[in-house]
Amino acid sequence: MWTKRLHLLLLGIVLCSAIVEAVTVAPALVIIGPDTARANRLVTLLRCLCRHSVPLTSVTPASFCSLANGVRYTYLINQASVSDKLQKLLDDASKRDQKIPSRGGLMDLFGVQVIQSDSVLTGDCWPLRSIQISMLPAEAALPPFDQEAQRQIATEFQAKLLSYRRANLDAAQRLNFDASKFSFALRNLAHSLAAATPDDVELQADVFELLREEETESRSARWTDLSVIALEAVLVAYRESPGDGVYVSELSNIAQALLKGRGEDWTIDPGVFGKRLKILGFVTEPRDAKGKKLRLTEAVHSRALQVARDLGAPEIEEGETHGGTTGSRAV
Repeated sequence: MWTKRLHLLLLGIVLCSAIVEAVTVAPALVIIGPDTARANRLVTLLRCLCRHSVPLTSVTPASFCSLANGVRYTYLINQASVSDKLQKLLDDASKRDQKIPSRGGLMDLFGVQVIQSDSVLTGDCWPLRSIQISMLPAEAALPPFDQEAQRQIATEFQAKLLSYRRANLDAAQRLNFDASKFSFALRNLAHSLAAATPDDVELQADVFELLREEETESRSARWTDLSVIALEAVLVAYRESPGDGVYVSELSNIAQALLKGRGEDWTIDPGVFGKRLKILGFVTEPRDAKGKKLRLTEAVHSRALQVARDLGAPEIEEGETHGGTTGSRAV
């Protein structure tokens, strides 16, 4: 159970709690899996190790906003379910420079989060600043870990963590880290883990190797993201008719066929699709009787490729699109 991967991920979380002011987005550790005994043990251990740890349960958005302001807690949340509103609030609280309006004031609830909840077993909506670890049943019994052992670990380690903070906080705040090799979704997490060990390049390399799994999952999830589908539709249309114009309604038909080829049955609204193209930076020609048209220039093609790569679409990295259609003419 205590694999190298788990050790490195936990090390990153603990050290991030020590220098959390050095990161713009605080990471979250999301504990999943059916072995609640081992999950509870892990949360107890992290309570001993992390800086300013505070165990919480029965947390609601209102009660979370009643916590002390600006302490930089490490939040250890253990409860049966986490509502969508609470998830959104926790995501907002993970951003260092973002204040939360509450009761006529502005709350600073920035801090590392450890979340253990049954709801994570069925939900895929946790943000990509989170690291997920699975607690699976094991035959070996858990060793004793009574309150005296916890006290000894906390007493010894908190002093070491404070020394680490004093020695590394300035370096972490000055860290100039290039996260461009990761997709946009994972760059904040990569920077946070790098800041946790600002002077240890080898350890950073080990931790980043572990992020490859999250990177792969992130890219796979993008297959049905509307932005990625829109970009792929542009690329399909360009491959068929470079230099021509294509109506937004035709592009939405291509996108719909791509979704269908990936087993998705939700409907793309052409109006919403057109707005998404605008958000992605594509400028259409003035509307005519059939609607708005996008000119398939080389610049449009290049932008579609670049933005798709930035968003982490795996198939774009190979210069291809997939999904069971060759374009609007085939729809």
